[in-house]
Amino acid sequence: MHAQISAGGFPWSMVENSRLVPLSAYNLPEPDYEQLKREDELDAVLNVAKPYRIAATINTEINTKSHGNWSYLADGRKVWRLAISVPGAKALSFNYNRFELPEGVSFFLRNQSGKQVLGAYTSANNSEFGVFAHEQVMGDQAILELNFEAGVTERFEFNIDKIWAAYRGVQNIYETDDVALRPTNAESPCHINASCPEGDGALFAKAKAATVQINMGGSVCSGTMINSTANAESGVCKPYLLTASHCDGANSYEDAGFANWVFTFNYQWLNCDGSNADEPRSRTGARFRARSHNPSLGNPGENRLVSDFLLLELNAPPQAAANAYLVGWNRDQYIDSDPEYYTKFVGFHHPGGDRKKLGVSFSIDGTETFNQSAVSNTHWKANFTVGGTEGGSSGSGLFDIDGLLIGDLSGGPKLPGDCYPLGKSSLYSKLSYMWDNEFDQQNFPQYAGPASRVKDWLAPGEPDRVKMESVKYDCSDYDQVVSVKELATILNTSFTVYPNPASDVLHFKANFPEQRDVSIAIYDITGSKKQSFDLKNVRTGNYKTSVENLASGMYFVTISSNGVSVSKKIVVQK
Repeated sequence: MHAQISAGGFPWSMVENSRLVPLSAYNLPEPDYEQLKREDELDAVLNVAKPYRIAATINTEINTKSHGNWSYLADGRKVWRLAISVPGAKALSFNYNRFELPEGVSFFLRNQSGKQVLGAYTSANNSEFGVFAHEQVMGDQAILELNFEAGVTERFEFNIDKIWAAYRGVQNIYETDDVALRPTNAESPCHINASCPEGDGALFAKAKAATVQINMGGSVCSGTMINSTANAESGVCKPYLLTASHCDGANSYEDAGFANWVFTFNYQWLNCDGSNADEPRSRTGARFRARSHNPSLGNPGENRLVSDFLLLELNAPPQAAANAYLVGWNRDQYIDSDPEYYTKFVGFHHPGGDRKKLGVSFSIDGTETFNQSAVSNTHWKANFTVGGTEGGSSGSGLFDIDGLLIGDLSGGPKLPGDCYPLGKSSLYSKLSYMWDNEFDQQNFPQYAGPASRVKDWLAPGEPDRVKMESVKYDCSDYDQVVSVKELATILNTSFTVYPNPASDVLHFKANFPEQRDVSIAIYDITGSKKQSFDLKNVRTGNYKTSVENLASGMYFVTISSNGVSVSKKIVVQK
């Protein structure tokens, strides 16, 4: 996993261990993981709106004066080392409340086996807030090491005030080479990997590439990189990210509140069956832009929310290798009144801190609220037929048939039975409501204006804008986005499937404005491909295929051309 501004390399102890004093150990007591799990279960039963806790929090004060050993090498270099152990932890992460490395100092971490090495972190990682964070070190022991070049002072800021000992939400990607043996983190067995066919096609692929995991240290959420009209107009490319307000229980309106959040891209399987893993890429820290107040109603801890959004701007854009997107959006408040066009909605998310999953709903209801009844019509309800959501999915996006973001996840009831704790009926805070967020404007006047609504950031100077296209993380394909959207429209309007329902034969009719190659595939609702074929140089024509071998039920017909796909829902009825 690649972290923000890591210089790479290896700590000196891995090549000069014989010249160093013995490693100093700091062993902490085992947290009461079972009590934490009982508390988590109660939160799930009560549908409490809070981030998904994955770790025990241990308050401490660790620095180079109080802990660890120093080694002084003959050439003037110095090495400080410390092994921190927490029994039973699946992974360890640390909060550095004082962090300012001098030039000539490199900071590394590694796990006990040495298969995972983080760093080098250097003065390039110093922040204006004097804090720092990084991704998890796998296992119950982390070895910390500071390397000092000759002549560099030992007077600097370095202090750890919190250790997070993970008891769930972790996949140890460093201790086995057998991908197939890596268990899922999500508790429900009914999740669908994000790379399954339901998430295919250029428009949904961009939504998937915009979805990230967020690690706040002891808890996780999901979020979505989102586009802005200012990106096109000004030539800049702001890496905005939308998640849920309840993912930050501190209700911070300051940049410092998000300086230690870690955002991870590409934490996903490349194949539907989970047989090949993508390489995650991380960025640390973000700046506050806007949010809905948490809580909106009642007292702190009651988690009563009207709108539920948090808009951040990452301190640095994702690495090029992340292949990330800034997803487009649709703030139309009447989407649910047009079921003939809006026939499919997809949610991408990280349940339980797991690799990216998806859910599919064929309709939404715009009359819902979340944990309150004072303000109506604030949320979309998606009834997932494929997949669903659970803890850790909070803040993730729901995308319409065009792959545009329409809301972020607040939560929803967990179903009993084999799929528990999967949520099939999930509530998403509406982009159309957070656009102005009238409730906060009136009830929290100290934050009124851009700090409590999204329109100033997503469409500055264009308050009436309803839709925005998706672009690459650096906006390098901005001149192409319109043509992609136009092609999707052409595929959707120039290719029909009938009859619906079908019993024995399914017919296709094409009438394209110009010749093109088309691929057609039929999938069942589990994502299993049942038929596929290619048509070359098609402009107009009639085609057909037998569906006699398909069982009665719902299917998707996907039409693809030049990397763009659209899907049409059909029913086979015998």
